[in-house]
Amino acid sequence: MHELKEHVFREARDAMTAIRQYEERLNRIAYEQRRLNQEPSDQDQPVEAFTLRPVTITSDPLVLLGGMGPLAGAEGFAQGCLSYPQGKEIVLFQACSTPNRSVAIESIIGERDCAAEKRAEILRSLSASIVEAVAHVQSSERMIDLIVLCNASHYFLDDVLERLRNSYQDIGSRLRFISLIESTIAAIEASGFKRIMALYTEGTKRSRIYSLALEKLGIRCIEREDLQPLLTSSIYHGVKAFDDVLTVQLGTQLFREIVKSEQEFDCILMGCTEVPLIVEKLRTGGHEDIKSFLSRVAVLDPVAAALASI
Repeated sequence: MHELKEHVFREARDAMTAIRQYEERLNRIAYEQRRLNQEPSDQDQPVEAFTLRPVTITSDPLVLLGGMGPLAGAEGFAQGCLSYPQGKEIVLFQACSTPNRSVAIESIIGERDCAAEKRAEILRSLSASIVEAVAHVQSSERMIDLIVLCNASHYFLDDVLERLRNSYQDIGSRLRFISLIESTIAAIEASGFKRIMALYTEGTKRSRIYSLALEKLGIRCIEREDLQPLLTSSIYHGVKAFDDVLTVQLGTQLFREIVKSEQEFDCILMGCTEVPLIVEKLRTGGHEDIKSFLSRVAVLDPVAAALASI
């Protein structure tokens, strides 16, 4: 069993201050890892829970399952606190011990010998993390909105939720799952977009959790294979490593390639929770040509779409 660090706040401003301090702590850890030439990993971070628990509760609680990676989870919690600063209990559970989803998906789709073991590990980890996250909710007799902040994990969530309904009926019966995928597709439909430039991890791409849903609606999903190595490096060696210089450098290369096909799409789908962080770094510290591009193109953040759908 892991040792859990729990942080509880009554006011949204205190929760926001604490989550920014947490991000600074993650940054310091990542800096030390880079100094020692160590490869960054989500699993390097402890499992922690951050809870905004107002004195007066007026709406159903929200559980955010994060930690995949930790910075993306922290940003999801910040978005939640900004969206619902009063009257809602918000729990962020940083499930940093969750195995790599993309590795598991590639094993399963590639029908490798380890596929069954990888799938079982993910199901156990996600199920246990949701149970533990829900245990932090003190708003009794209310339905619980659940958002899992990792896009790739949605490949497994139907099975995870079924497991919870069968084995933890008291929890499963209270959960109202808010899907990043369904929320994003609904937002795309509502906006009338027809040609989507999709940016996400290799696991999410191979799982087709977005592309199949889009294609069923007659919406073109553009997945440029040539961009995948650069996107992967931007996520893992830039954002997850807290290397702002490399994030901007790799992100600039990535988006300059995207700009070349600007006429082919009407929206960018940021289908990995690290991609909005790349975009934010480029908006604040990128080159003027990329800032100009990002000011005129529509970008869609699944976490924002999910929070808006509650």
